Amino acid sequence: MSPQHPWWTTLPPIPLRGVGTAMVESLDHYVHRMVWTVGISRSGLIALSSAGGSQSSNPSHPCALSGLSPYSESCIFGLERLTGVDQLRYGTLWVLKDVAGKLAFGRPARLRRWCPACYKEWSQEESWEPLIWAVQVFSLCPTHGCALESQCSACGAFQPANISLMRRRACTKCQSDLGGKGQRPAQSGFMAWVDRQVSDVIGLCATPGQAPVRADSFSIYMESLVERAKGREKVPRILKSHIKNTRCNSGPSKPSIRTMINMCALQGVSVLEMLLSPEGASSAPLLDLWNGYTILPFGPGPYGSKVGIVDWLLRKVIAKCRGFYLPPMECVLAETGLSRSCLRELNVDLYEDYESLYRTQAGPTKTYRLAHAFQIALDYLSNVDAPRLDRNLFWSLPKRVAPVAHLSSEEAEPACWSAVLYLRLARRAKERSENAYLDAMVDPPWLHGTSE
Repeated sequence: MSPQHPWWTTLPPIPLRGVGTAMVESLDHYVHRMVWTVGISRSGLIALSSAGGSQSSNPSHPCALSGLSPYSESCIFGLERLTGVDQLRYGTLWVLKDVAGKLAFGRPARLRRWCPACYKEWSQEESWEPLIWAVQVFSLCPTHGCALESQCSACGAFQPANISLMRRRACTKCQSDLGGKGQRPAQSGFMAWVDRQVSDVIGLCATPGQAPVRADSFSIYMESLVERAKGREKVPRILKSHIKNTRCNSGPSKPSIRTMINMCALQGVSVLEMLLSPEGASSAPLLDLWNGYTILPFGPGPYGSKVGIVDWLLRKVIAKCRGFYLPPMECVLAETGLSRSCLRELNVDLYEDYESLYRTQAGPTKTYRLAHAFQIALDYLSNVDAPRLDRNLFWSLPKRVAPVAHLSSEEAEPACWSAVLYLRLARRAKERSENAYLDAMVDPPWLHGTSE
């Protein structure tokens, strides 16, 4: 017998909108509605809801309501007690709390996405921001067919997630209206399939009474794929990366929704099948179609812009510096602040290609000495103007770097020449971003001729 709600609650029992559907209201937006209703700050409301729980997290951070951590769970259950509404957990990824990792949404939690047509037609009494908007690989609004946006169309500014209810539909930088007609791009069959997978996953999370998905569902599915990959000559790079990382970390890491979709696409099975019946999903006889699958590319947005810069720069560094010295990946990532784990998640093919070339270019001792010389050369070049980064430095720089690096001029030459080339490329990279959009995805072979 379910417990009866109290006749009186600390907070008004405002219902969560869209429960039981893939368009369920995100708990983060619900909290902004509650804050507007009762006149308390968001951080104050979260702190109140988590009273008695862990105080190690930042209550103003949007991840406090993701449903993916013990602290988040204590906030959610606290809000349910304060409101008497026992369905608030279904506006989060709480159902996936034992399966999904911290990058589950695939995008920065401090920023948001929206449908411009939804914002244009907004009704304060009936509209809400659905949880599905927060999933980076979800591309088109189900209601209007608009591409979801993450930047102001007038000034290009990204919009923070933690902004008051009445200010959410205007740009925080230039005050332009974020609503509009939007763009309605043509969508490939595969991207339509991806959107359905995300809708199904959010629909599962939004189902009242749904218990958390078993913690080992993803690992069981992946273990079967890894076992069946043994002895095969051609194995998808994303699966090879999973095998290597599992060995290095002594266990599988928790995936994002994007990774779940990528892995399920190897078999042509749905993400729901993998989550609810991993043994059956991994037994589908579709491994002969692996060679036709290319992983989901990164999309527009803050992560996408950074990956676009890193993607361009890494490829150019390989092309220009490979004959001399390839610098550590950290040098390239430092240009944008992107982490290794994020690059591996968003572009595993490029990550593995670069790492393989870097590790095999020389032995450990020589690589260390070249890396030291490369850093000294970069420090020397840091104040050199762009017009002076020419071929003359190819001959003068090694003589300056060699004594400091305790190498001969001949030994220092590869690192110095690469430093000049790298710095020229890095300065160009900051002026551009060649982003790969999700609509460019090609349908995998298993999708052809299907009704889905």
